[in-house]
Amino acid sequence: YLNSSKSSVKGTVSAKDLLETACQSGFLRGCYFEATQILEEGNKADVLKAQRMLKDTCDKGDGLSCVAHASILLEAQDPKHNEQIKEIFEQTCSKGIGAGCSKLAGLYEQGRIFEVNLDRATVLYDRACSLGHLSSCIDLAQLYSAGKKEGYSNEHSLHLLETACSGGAWSGCLQLAEKYRNGVGVEPSLNKAKDILKRSCGAGFLKACVQLGGYWEQQKDSVGKNTIAIEHYEQACVGNEMSGCHRLAVIYNHS
Repeated sequence: YLNSSKSSVKGTVSAKDLLETACQSGFLRGCYFEATQILEEGNKADVLKAQRMLKDTCDKGDGLSCVAHASILLEAQDPKHNEQIKEIFEQTCSKGIGAGCSKLAGLYEQGRIFEVNLDRATVLYDRACSLGHLSSCIDLAQLYSAGKKEGYSNEHSLHLLETACSGGAWSGCLQLAEKYRNGVGVEPSLNKAKDILKRSCGAGFLKACVQLGGYWEQQKDSVGKNTIAIEHYEQACVGNEMSGCHRLAVIYNHS
């Protein structure tokens, strides 16, 4: 229901209606999803309502709502909220909420509120990743790959990206494919890289379709490579991924 404007319940009930009903019935996570959906829609008239809803739901004990509430305070960049933000992220992380650990790690990595502390950021990203917060696995891999942290291991970075990609964090698949293509921490394998992107593209992650098309287009001595590349670019372009449209235009202009 959450990913559709219509549900199968009598064929007419919207996801927002279902979430509102769940929230009003005392299901706190329903309030969290309702609020985040409102924020994603970006209707200014409802944004304040969603923010109040997150605060209220946080006060009632929903950890994810607390993380979302603190994230909104962080975006406001008002120093008077700093202590509250720190407290929320620290408490939610200590309770095993990966999103809280991830947000706290970001503060240490970027030097926001805290001084830069990459050792602390590494520990927190690792904890968040182990709690199933897959974007933190990617963040940690990037921290290693950028050489920001001593003891960088290509193999460790590869493992983190594999964890993220296999769990459905598709942006991790883009980086994982590049590592297999270029042989970073693993034996180079263009076929393996293509397989990774094919799975991500098939799941609807259109940036993977564009990257896969690029692999085919750049491959030497491959019969029909442009035809296959065009298929992937078209899939991305039809889905409104503009980089796919751009690549199509370039091919057609040179044909």
